Amino acid sequence: MVMGPASVTIQESNLAGSQSWRGSFSEFSRAAVLLARSEIRVTIFVWSLTVSYLVASRLEPNYRTLVLLIPAGYLLVLGIYILSDIADVKDDKINSPNRPLASGKVKPRQAEILAILMIASSILMALFIDAATVALFVLFLLLGLSYSIPRTNVKKRFPLKAVVPSSGAAVISLAGGVAAQGLSPVIFFAAFSFALFALVTLLIGDIADLKGDAKTGVRSFPLVVGPKNSVWTVIMIPLIISALGVVLFQFARLNIVFPIILIGLAVYCSITMRPLLSGYDNPTVCRKVKTRMRVVHFLLQLTFIIGVLAL
Repeated sequence: MVMGPASVTIQESNLAGSQSWRGSFSEFSRAAVLLARSEIRVTIFVWSLTVSYLVASRLEPNYRTLVLLIPAGYLLVLGIYILSDIADVKDDKINSPNRPLASGKVKPRQAEILAILMIASSILMALFIDAATVALFVLFLLLGLSYSIPRTNVKKRFPLKAVVPSSGAAVISLAGGVAAQGLSPVIFFAAFSFALFALVTLLIGDIADLKGDAKTGVRSFPLVVGPKNSVWTVIMIPLIISALGVVLFQFARLNIVFPIILIGLAVYCSITMRPLLSGYDNPTVCRKVKTRMRVVHFLLQLTFIIGVLAL
């Protein structure tokens, strides 16, 4: 069978379209990987969501719900962080020039599409859990958008720059309890602790970004109250959480190991954060301490799982 010029043209057009689609898919996949790698902090939120679910279910989870909840939470938080990165491109070119968007490795349009797809997929998965989980996911999304959308400028307003992310941390933690249909005093305590400790990493990051924030008009906590006062604030937060743990662990039906571990974490935090008192003007010192506090954040959440064990 001999093909005419028209058939050849159609085949060439189809081949070109196929290659173009594959090229676009490859670019978006690469962009998604780069953005995900740059936002490791998302895992802290997902870990908190998971811990709250496990604690609320008293370590007897519904695995179908858990399989939906974890990726839904991850996609929701990652999508919001990507939107925030898009809005922060100018700031990141000063404070973190190697980030995917600031360095030009990922195009803003690619990031926008990926963020929308992630958030939509997250809400869709949450619909298969229950309406209450969807409601808290939507609330978390609204808080994230208020922080990310340039028109609201929440991230440039004091004290909203600290209050909104901290509130979001509490909401995502409560979502885990709601998904397990087990809201209880321990879940509210976990959410409050997560919200407080979220301020630790947030404020240390703001101290590190002090010069860049001053140039771009961001009214962060360290700029308003001073970096040294901010350091004392972050040192006090773990001590406050541990004190609350000692007072409330019986009311929250947690075992005696729970407050002991909290006290140990508070002592470690105090020792680890001491270099900030003299090195708060050194971004390298700040980021080093912040990395260690992220590890403590995971351990803090793990403490709640240990606390519900029957000993």
